[in-house]
Amino acid sequence: MEGKEPAQPNAAAPEWSITKAEWDGLGSRAQKLHIWLWVSVGGTVLFGVLLLCAPLFLTSVPEAPLLDTIKRVASIAGVVVMLLAIPEYFWMRRSSRTWDALHAEVWESRGCACPWCRERVDTAPCRGHGFTRAEQPLLLRYWESMATTDIGGLTKYGDQLLARQAAPTGLARARRAISKAAKRSLFSFGDPDATPLQRLRAALPSILVQYAIIALLGFAVWHFFGRSVLLPVLGGCWWIMLFIPISAISGPVWKVGKLRCAKCGQLCASAQPTLCAECGSDLTLPAAVSRIEQRGGSWKAAIFFVPFVLIFAGNPLLRSLVSVLPPSVQSPIYAWTRPPYDYFQSMTVATMTQAEIDGALEVLISCAAPDGPRPLLDFDFLPNAMAAGKVQPATIERAARTVVQADLAIARDGDAVVATVTPEFGTLIFGMERTPRLVFGGVSLDGETWTKGADWSIFAHDVEDFWRERAQGRALPESKLAFTARLEGVPPGTRTVRARCWIVVWGPSWQRYTPEFDESDALIPPADALGVYPLELEATVTTR
Repeated sequence: MEGKEPAQPNAAAPEWSITKAEWDGLGSRAQKLHIWLWVSVGGTVLFGVLLLCAPLFLTSVPEAPLLDTIKRVASIAGVVVMLLAIPEYFWMRRSSRTWDALHAEVWESRGCACPWCRERVDTAPCRGHGFTRAEQPLLLRYWESMATTDIGGLTKYGDQLLARQAAPTGLARARRAISKAAKRSLFSFGDPDATPLQRLRAALPSILVQYAIIALLGFAVWHFFGRSVLLPVLGGCWWIMLFIPISAISGPVWKVGKLRCAKCGQLCASAQPTLCAECGSDLTLPAAVSRIEQRGGSWKAAIFFVPFVLIFAGNPLLRSLVSVLPPSVQSPIYAWTRPPYDYFQSMTVATMTQAEIDGALEVLISCAAPDGPRPLLDFDFLPNAMAAGKVQPATIERAARTVVQADLAIARDGDAVVATVTPEFGTLIFGMERTPRLVFGGVSLDGETWTKGADWSIFAHDVEDFWRERAQGRALPESKLAFTARLEGVPPGTRTVRARCWIVVWGPSWQRYTPEFDESDALIPPADALGVYPLELEATVTTR
């Protein structure tokens, strides 16, 4: 605007229907908004720092697929986000100065300025939308809606302005088509005069999109970090899914009403008041008058207070409701979520029916998996049930196979193939006198000759950092935390690599189990083992 004489407003153009104090109030609110925008720059930097520190926190997370990749991506993203704070700072400073300069010009030109390009249109069309003096009535109503915080007016006049945009680009047309339904939903959702059912119906697309985003985020957390990380996240954020439709039903907390004194709330006697008849305030000052009226009273505040109540009381209340259900109903609920810490402590095997014991065992076995909740306080429920003769052998085997799992990875090294078996352990639920272990019996190519097995076994304390730090000299070396076998001279083609292992439930955890093999390299089971269960892994590899 520098170097140009200010254009005079058109005498036939519509006049403002709001007071100068209301318009200046928008400027004062914008100044407060600028402060929060500057805070957002600091928030961007803080978010970048958190991303850089994410690998440090992820070291305590159980091994999950692509965990190393996630750490690297988080570090790179942290650097990128912190660098983005620099252009954000300059953009914010430029935007603030542009708005401060435009605010006075909008009033002088009777709203003859584009709200998106931040340019006056009474002398020349704006560069982004081509608006001219002919759009002044719509522009004026749009600015008035902005000053009075009228969401419905902003949506209505904004759509009418964009519909008159000169030669919109393909991107603008696509963006308009995508946002049309969202704007219609926002208009009905923010309509204070609509019924709760109308607002809920209008907000349904937005609610479904938010639920879809939450579901995708939950799936990503479960896939990359496992159920042990997903469950605490759901336990702290489940109330959001309930609050989304509640906020739609309750509607906005304000509506646009009659002009009144912002200090005492007294209605103004004229459209251009200068002095409040009740408190004597000067109504020509910025933000001295307002049209905003609160809706709902105390019940509206109570609805927005619900999330904070749910955070502290929701989980205990849910636990109490589930605890009064029959055991047959509790079991499937706790099998996927997590039981209370005293769930198994409150059970007495001698007084339980077989069906109740089976249901409790289902919960215990599902929670004892490597990705199950931690800590899992089982209070020797499985050993007590086995001592009472109320556990079937198939259930014991399933518990062992749940607690001990393994993964077979294949790597090529020239004409050789390297097979690596990495164990993964859950919670030790067999008691102190019985420890599930993994024994490696070698690998074979296409079911041919087996390689030699390993002369050591691995159990949970060997791979967990907490126990390794306290094992001192008795801890297995890093090279023995996985089983590796090398196959030389593999002929070209697609081959099947098989690895044979055994899950051996034997002895207390402080005793090291050394496996023994017969002449055919098959495991010789310990005489006092609770159970020995074969575990075969298979993978394919293509060599050239």
